[in-house]
Amino acid sequence: MATLSHIVNQNDTLERLSRLYKIPVCMILRANEGGKGLLRPGRRIAIPFPNYCLEKAGSRDEVFLRRRYAVQAGDTLFGIAQKFGTTMQKILQDNGYTRPEELQVGGEIVVSCPKEGFIVYSLKATDTLEDVALKFDVSERALWRYNDIACGAYPGMQLIIPLGEK
Repeated sequence: MATLSHIVNQNDTLERLSRLYKIPVCMILRANEGGKGLLRPGRRIAIPFPNYCLEKAGSRDEVFLRRRYAVQAGDTLFGIAQKFGTTMQKILQDNGYTRPEELQVGGEIVVSCPKEGFIVYSLKATDTLEDVALKFDVSERALWRYNDIACGAYPGMQLIIPLGEK
């Protein structure tokens, strides 16, 4: 993915870099996978080009296999997501829906299931990213790579977990 390189100086803040390079703060965080000590003077950090998030989203889609599913009487968006081990948001997104009520019994939808080596986990109120990384034996860096968490994680958020990735 295309990025520039920036050497951090003492006066740098995320807001200053955001204004200087005309990109949102969350893009800088995401390009550097949240990086602890990100603004340490002398450190080289990545400054993404404006299309960075689109490219990143494309690589996230590579985690999923797409299947067709006929909606049955009694199905809920949550139930379908649970059945296929995916996220409710992903089902809505893949089918161009904005609300769960748009699912129609008998209608055919696309369901993206995680490929082997990936699972979806719903954050609990007490979870931190460090807790999740320890629980699944993955690095926090891997969690940043596959999830849009630069602007914060919250209870109920569904994270893609790349099993075994350190």
